[in-house]
Amino acid sequence: AFANVNLDWEWKYGWDDFQDRFTPELTVAETIGRQTGNFPLSLSGGVLDRKDPRYPWVMRTRLGVMLVHELRAWDYGPETDMAFYGKLYEFGYGEPDCQVFNYWDAGHPVKIEGVNGRTIVLARGRKALVIITDYGNGGTAKLIVDLNKLRLPSNVTAKDFETGETVSSTVSGEFVFQLKKHDFKAMLIE
Repeated sequence: AFANVNLDWEWKYGWDDFQDRFTPELTVAETIGRQTGNFPLSLSGGVLDRKDPRYPWVMRTRLGVMLVHELRAWDYGPETDMAFYGKLYEFGYGEPDCQVFNYWDAGHPVKIEGVNGRTIVLARGRKALVIITDYGNGGTAKLIVDLNKLRLPSNVTAKDFETGETVSSTVSGEFVFQLKKHDFKAMLIE
């Protein structure tokens, strides 16, 4: 028998942040499904009461982990996830001219300092979208972008992909920002 979908994460339901449930190493080795070419879905339920005040935060930690590993959830929601994915697809994620760089591959075009983060980079045309998910205690993060590898000009600027606010730049291709414990930040660089 063979399958075309990978279902994982069913053994740790509850209210813990997703960074505390599964290490990035486990996620890459087991969950992403690339060893068999399967489509990776997470069974990340157990958070059934959407009115519980913990729900938005736990789902945000789930989204951050899923984004940097290119996972999707088996269950629907929350609406904030759907809105974020809508913006990703509007950027061009999944289009033939959108290049994806995963943090575990050699030659990854960004480095993160100051936090224990994992990243994914989407490059399309003369812009890039970088998503950073914290696996530690948060703090002041510095993102260092290889502008040449991403074919970006030296005078790039960055904006928060969710809010549109400008992200501080120390030198060309370096950006500094605060990242809460287990939160994620998406930056549009152009």
